[in-house]
Amino acid sequence: MQRSFATLKNERTIGTLAKRIFDIEGATGSEAQKIAEAALLRANPNLAKPDGFKSGRIILVPADTGLKTTDRVTTPRGGVEGALEDTAMRLKLTAQFLEDEMEKDSKETEQTLAQLGDNQFVAKLRKAVPEGTKLVHKTRKSIGERVEANNKVRESYAAALKKATDELERLKALAAKRDT
Repeated sequence: MQRSFATLKNERTIGTLAKRIFDIEGATGSEAQKIAEAALLRANPNLAKPDGFKSGRIILVPADTGLKTTDRVTTPRGGVEGALEDTAMRLKLTAQFLEDEMEKDSKETEQTLAQLGDNQFVAKLRKAVPEGTKLVHKTRKSIGERVEANNKVRESYAAALKKATDELERLKALAAKRDT
């Protein structure tokens, strides 16, 4: 199934985005707005939170709404060029997803380290568990090791995605030569 895509600009709410992606007007505007918003959220769950609206992000535009899309929506052409264009968008989406997951993990790690650095928390832990100070030390060490491992994974993903993107550009160039 061929997908359509759009790039976020300065939208900060699902309502504004729906109006800019779908042609919503007339008497059915209110109902169409609800359909558009629900479809965008199904296709892009990260848009349920304000931090999902980052300018330049690629989003999926669902085709099952029955609504006409605006000129902000890109639908890859057919044939080899279209398949390559679709693949490029999917690679960008994959990179965004991986970055979001890594960012989420980093925030959780920061919160955990902050709690482990909280003197009140450590004092309560020591009261409840005599070896609490040792546990905090071991946990911090373990988290540090996990952060290092995650950074290596992030670098590996970035390198693999760059390689895939570079190879995709080579394929696009070959396809363009074929057509000339």
